Amino acid sequence: MSQTYVSQTYRVRFTPDGGGSHWPQPKALTIDLQTELENIPEKLPSHSQILSIENLITGELVHWTRWPREYRPA
Repeated sequence: MSQTYVSQTYRVRFTPDGGGSHWPQPKALTIDLQTELENIPEKLPSHSQILSIENLITGELVHWTRWPREYRPA
């Protein structure tokens, strides 16, 4: 019997322009992705800034310390 591997599903809230401009305020977008946590950056537009990541299977927010390294707050 073979095992079937199912990727996690995440709801990612992000700003597509990296939030660099303060006026006007950047628009936040939300996208649902079925992927591994570390693969989220390649699924977003370049220069995006992640605001939050929610694991849709558990219904819990993913703590920023588990985000892909390049998106963790400094």
